[in-house]
Amino acid sequence: MRARKAGADVPKGKPGPKRKPNVTDAGLHPDYALDLISPIRYVATALEGAGQGGMSIPDLAASYSGGNPSDLGRVRFWQGLDTDLQARRWLVDRAILILGAQVAQARARGGKYGKYTLAVPFDDLRFEGQPIHRYA
Repeated sequence: MRARKAGADVPKGKPGPKRKPNVTDAGLHPDYALDLISPIRYVATALEGAGQGGMSIPDLAASYSGGNPSDLGRVRFWQGLDTDLQARRWLVDRAILILGAQVAQARARGGKYGKYTLAVPFDDLRFEGQPIHRYA
């Protein structure tokens, strides 16, 4: 049996359809275990309740208290954050990024944070192709 050259077992230009990019490919999912559906559901439900007035990321983070409690510790550790509030803000910010074009941001006045609103009806919201259910 002949020895293979380094990297010879990895096919180059593999034939077939290319893998479609998803949220993970965009770098929005971290490389550690994390429940992202809870903050996504929370953000979507809160923005629906806020209506056209919308909510800012700091307001969303201050009122978010759900999800898996150990997620806050993981986010604090892996993102180098000092407080649970910073971790909640990171989760809310990540949820806004994942929702993408399904949310819209109002222009900020006086350098304050802009407010976000839903750009589509709640029932049309999707995460990884699945409908998002309201946060209880």
